[in-house]
Amino acid sequence: MASGVALEVVTLGGYTFALGFHESAGLALMTSGCAQAMYNARDISFEKRSSRPDADPRAEGNPHTIIERPGTEGQYTTHNDDGTFKQYRGSGKPHGGISRPNIKENKNHPSPSGPKPGKPQVREARPDEIPKGK
Repeated sequence: MASGVALEVVTLGGYTFALGFHESAGLALMTSGCAQAMYNARDISFEKRSSRPDADPRAEGNPHTIIERPGTEGQYTTHNDDGTFKQYRGSGKPHGGISRPNIKENKNHPSPSGPKPGKPQVREARPDEIPKGK
């Protein structure tokens, strides 16, 4: 059973021009609109507050560091080529009972299919890991 609505737009010389809406056409338009919105939203990123940034795809798997905030009070993350990372945080609340500055990092653990990055651990930052400057 088809259902719909017609809206008379104008009548000229005995001819009526109308705009019609059909139930299935409306559903198709809504679905299309949702699909288009999802497609265009794929490039929208939301800043993650407490987790590390993803590895930069331009590095193509090579080790690289992302500086989120420069200086001793700042934050950086180093991504290694083996899938592990090291994240420095110079300011903020203590993490896991360890005051700032601290390092959150993971290490590879052996598995039958090869090394796998393990659960991150937090530790005090060594002097050579603390950025110089303001």
